[in-house]
Amino acid sequence: MTMSNSKIFFSYSRLDSDFALRLAKDIRAAGIDIWIDQLDIQAGNHWDAAVEKALATSACVLVILTPSSTSSTNVMDEVSFALESGKKIIPVLLEDCLAPFRLRRLQRIDFTKDYQAGFKQLLAAFDFAPAGTNGNDEPPVKAEPVKEVQDLEKKAKTDAETETRLWDAACKLNTVAGYEKYLKEMVTGEYKEEAGVLIHQLVLEQKEDEQEAAAWKKAKTEHTLPSYQEYLKAYPNRNYKSLATAAIGEFEALQKEEQRKEEAKRQEEKRLDEQRKEEQRIEAKRQEEKKQEDKREEAKRLEEKKKEEKRIEEEKKKEEKRVEEEKKAAKRLEEQRQEEIRKEQKRQETLRKEKEKEEQKKLVATKSPVTGPTQGDTKPSPLKFILMGAGVIAIGLLAYLFFGMKGVNKRDLETWNQAKAQGDSISYAAYMIQFPKGEYFKDAQLKIDSIFTSKKAERDAKAVASAQAKQDSITKASQPKPSTTSTPNTTAANTPKTPDKPAPTTTTPPKTKPTATPPKVDSPYKLGQTYGGGIITYIDQSGQHGLIVSDKDLGNLPNDGATKKCSKFTAGDHKDWRLPTKDELTKIYQMRKELGIYTKGTYWSMTPDKDNYVWSLNMNDGVPISFNKTMYLFFRPVRTF
Repeated sequence: MTMSNSKIFFSYSRLDSDFALRLAKDIRAAGIDIWIDQLDIQAGNHWDAAVEKALATSACVLVILTPSSTSSTNVMDEVSFALESGKKIIPVLLEDCLAPFRLRRLQRIDFTKDYQAGFKQLLAAFDFAPAGTNGNDEPPVKAEPVKEVQDLEKKAKTDAETETRLWDAACKLNTVAGYEKYLKEMVTGEYKEEAGVLIHQLVLEQKEDEQEAAAWKKAKTEHTLPSYQEYLKAYPNRNYKSLATAAIGEFEALQKEEQRKEEAKRQEEKRLDEQRKEEQRIEAKRQEEKKQEDKREEAKRLEEKKKEEKRIEEEKKKEEKRVEEEKKAAKRLEEQRQEEIRKEQKRQETLRKEKEKEEQKKLVATKSPVTGPTQGDTKPSPLKFILMGAGVIAIGLLAYLFFGMKGVNKRDLETWNQAKAQGDSISYAAYMIQFPKGEYFKDAQLKIDSIFTSKKAERDAKAVASAQAKQDSITKASQPKPSTTSTPNTTAANTPKTPDKPAPTTTTPPKTKPTATPPKVDSPYKLGQTYGGGIITYIDQSGQHGLIVSDKDLGNLPNDGATKKCSKFTAGDHKDWRLPTKDELTKIYQMRKELGIYTKGTYWSMTPDKDNYVWSLNMNDGVPISFNKTMYLFFRPVRTF
């Protein structure tokens, strides 16, 4: 029977799948039954069981030889199983490689050059006689019915032919199973001894193959150059020589590459080392140059330092000289101030005496002669007040000399508190003499000026009121008297620091509150209205113009500083702010409650007085006061609209 009724098992490496599938399909198309795992294992079947079953039921094993298949454990296991089972093996050479030792004696079908030529040879190889057929590679013929009667001679001839056929088949397979099958069927055969020798030889070869396979497996597992070298040393010309040689070549190539990299690394390290040395040399040179430069810089710095110290010393001397001059100037100013205070006190005393004499004359003219002198005698003498002030000053000087500078800060505060408790100009003057550099020196100076100005304003107010009353009485009686009209003029002429004579608004008594004259026409503006960056505090007779005051103070400064700060002030997108005049301060005072402007303290105006003095207004009582421009007072800017 032909191989068309037998199954062909395909054994191959997965790397050769494309060729295996093509060959399997072409063989199957030729009407030959084949089995290949990729086409015949159904989904869900166990792979090992399916392969084992197909291998057991196949009549022939087709092995595709390539370097990958000869090194595949699965392929070699399938070949060993086929040899041991006495199955026919057809080697198909796809790539040049060293065939396993046990397959070297078998004829191979060459597919390395021409696929079609190899395929024809393969189809021809399938028509062989399996075990139980003749050994001439002729297609088996159907057994004809045995005649019932055969002669012994024909039977003997048949037995000889059978033995020859069995022996040829065993030799062709060249396996232990094939020779054992021959011995089993031909116990007393002619080739019995030869079969035993071949079986022994094959067993030894099989053991040697197994040992070689184990050595190769070990070399592959370790996968090191020594392991492959050890394998070649033990098996120099065996099955895995080419693979071992290739592996050794790869390792040697890797070693050469590593050596090349190491050499390149050494060269790079050498270059870097030379570069570092060069950089160190350059850095050392740079450091040396830097040291030299630092020395030069240090010498230059020391020279500049000496110059700076010399300059500072000169400036210090200049500053000390300037401070000394300022001290002298301050001392001169203070002496001038004290002299002015003494002159003012003397002048006030003279005015008071003149006023008393004038009042005495009036009393003498209107009352009895007896009453006047009696009352005049009861008045305290001015000398008494002078002596009292001199005594206080002397006491202050003695206390300062007695205590020295010890506890000066504490005595400064105590003396200031005592002066505030007394509240008179003599007490404040005594404090200023005792503590010329005291913490409250300027406050004492301010208090003296305030007291002086308040008394002056009070006297002026009384003089004006007296003159007005006298004038009213003359008018009512229709009896004009020149002497009465001359009194207010004389008083006003003797009144100091009233440059705006005879303006009654500047000498208004503290408790007298004039009211602003309302505009005669309807005005779109109202007093107290927020407008133009501030509050309207005055509207003129036209109703279209007036005065706006800022809704906040700008601080506490001398007059010049206040003037500059007001000129730089901006509110409501307006920059035309300034200090108010003396009359404008009076208008602000008159409307302060109605306008909701709650000011306190004394405020600067821009109206100058004689010498270095400028008019101000006390917003607590409305009394105008003339202060030195260097005094620190409150200020609030205004603008017109």
